[in-house]
Amino acid sequence: MNVSRKLQIAVLGVLIPVLYLYPSEEGKDAVKAFEGYSEVSYKDGANVSTICWGSTRGVTPSAVSTPEDCELRLTSDLESVNRDIKRLVKHDLTQGQYDALVSFVFNLGGAKFSSSTLLKRINSGNCTAATGEFLRWVYVSGKVSRGLQRRRALESKLFGEGCQVWDS
Repeated sequence: MNVSRKLQIAVLGVLIPVLYLYPSEEGKDAVKAFEGYSEVSYKDGANVSTICWGSTRGVTPSAVSTPEDCELRLTSDLESVNRDIKRLVKHDLTQGQYDALVSFVFNLGGAKFSSSTLLKRINSGNCTAATGEFLRWVYVSGKVSRGLQRRRALESKLFGEGCQVWDS
């Protein structure tokens, strides 16, 4: 078992100031799995030009990318998500909770997250209510998305697993 994995296991049940948290490899892998991968741009379920692992920033309908460019794009997108979470979340989190938010904000965007009830519940310290808020974000163009239902269920589960340490 590598050192970073051991470290992550050691801190999963500990609240950490958001300032010190970053997306883990497991969190990054979850984003990759949920977003899927394409080196050629396509229109996603909301009719937005998308490429690589769900990247929409500056994507044109005819864009083509390389695997190396996709990795760089993902790193940049995750850095942006990381900044949004650090700016908005005022409550300490476990690594698992942080990774759940990384997946959520990556998919939803920082602007929508900033005005969400999920963020309000987190910042007010209501972990259980925050956990339930993930499950409300399953619509694409007004229709329930089975893919988003699966994604939100996992994000909710990851976030909820950290709730027991909020009251400790």
